Amino acid sequence: MSALKYMLPATPSWYYSRVMDSSSDGLICFGSRSSVNVWDLRHSNVRLYPFPVVHHNDKVAGVSFASADGRYDGDERAVVSTSGDKLFVTRFNLKTFKCTTESENDSHRNKVTVVQWSPLNENMIVSGDDKGSVCFWDMSKDVKVWYTCQHSDNYINSLSVSTSKHNEVAVGLKVGIILILELVDKKVEVLYKLRGHEENVQSLHWLRCHQDQDKDDVVSRLVSVCRDKTLKLWTLKKQRQNNWDVSTVSLFKKKSERWFSLSSIPDSDSQMIVSSANELYTINLTAAKLKLQPLVRNLKGHSLVIFNVVSWRRRSGSMGEGFDDVMMVTFSKGLFALGVGDNTIQTMTLNNGKCTNNRTFWQFMKSKVTAVRWHPTSDNLLAFGTEDGMVGLVNTAANAKTLVVI
Repeated sequence: MSALKYMLPATPSWYYSRVMDSSSDGLICFGSRSSVNVWDLRHSNVRLYPFPVVHHNDKVAGVSFASADGRYDGDERAVVSTSGDKLFVTRFNLKTFKCTTESENDSHRNKVTVVQWSPLNENMIVSGDDKGSVCFWDMSKDVKVWYTCQHSDNYINSLSVSTSKHNEVAVGLKVGIILILELVDKKVEVLYKLRGHEENVQSLHWLRCHQDQDKDDVVSRLVSVCRDKTLKLWTLKKQRQNNWDVSTVSLFKKKSERWFSLSSIPDSDSQMIVSSANELYTINLTAAKLKLQPLVRNLKGHSLVIFNVVSWRRRSGSMGEGFDDVMMVTFSKGLFALGVGDNTIQTMTLNNGKCTNNRTFWQFMKSKVTAVRWHPTSDNLLAFGTEDGMVGLVNTAANAKTLVVI
């Protein structure tokens, strides 16, 4: 199946680790120069919302969606973004296209380089700047708690709020150190200082907690990638300070590959996507030996470096509202038909792992296609049924219109 291609507006900010984000249901936000834009990828009719969500005076360095499980849901959404030394929380409506600035945090004294809305606490936003200051901002009380990193180069390039514990944050520094911070009673403590990377920590991602069967001990797991061309899986032992296990993967040997990013795969805690140059890989974090598997090599349309990768849960990939029936014809190798929830039928041929001859039929279909069946002896005739009770016949060998019968 040919890839969908959508051109994002130009931006000088792609090298920031969190200048792009996705919601769990298929919205994309990204910083474009001095504004934040939103794409709606939830349906087949992909659209860029007609408003830049926020206009900033300075370059946008980070964006993050609020969790859709909290007070922002349905058509109401919110995004936090950076501009210079300020943070802005903007609420916007997907139907009316109205947007308003809901809150503002101007207490950073240096340029903010990364920001994330907590996935567990709808009121908590965590940000870091180029001088090593980390701010825990409780929006509900407008309380800000600070921590300043004590290192020679305090530039914070990456940050990840834990997906299991609302008060823990991983911070990646330019010098290669990762700090695990915990916010308790308006005080920030350093739980772990992870050493092992030699250069700029470019991306961090928490994995869900699991039970260590051997020691019956709850652990946290963190994945990091670095400019030194290594990926590390850290296993942090609870109640045993400064004690951890780490597995390392040497990513690539090419001198030109110096930027990497991570993205989780929805509903999977064992696999992740890793980008390098203009290629994508997957890695199984539960394997006995960590190894990268090619996903997309020499990604077409991307001649330069991939700086950011985001993924989300989509019910039907590029096929609209979700397909309700699928049938493969047995006597014609690889011929598929799909009844799709956006009142269409899609047919395609699978050949050597690639989908070709994609066609879409929609004439006279006024409701969801719920069933498709190929003719038992002719592979160009396809019958279908719709949610409102109609039955139709499609001749896929010609460009004839759909014939609807009772």
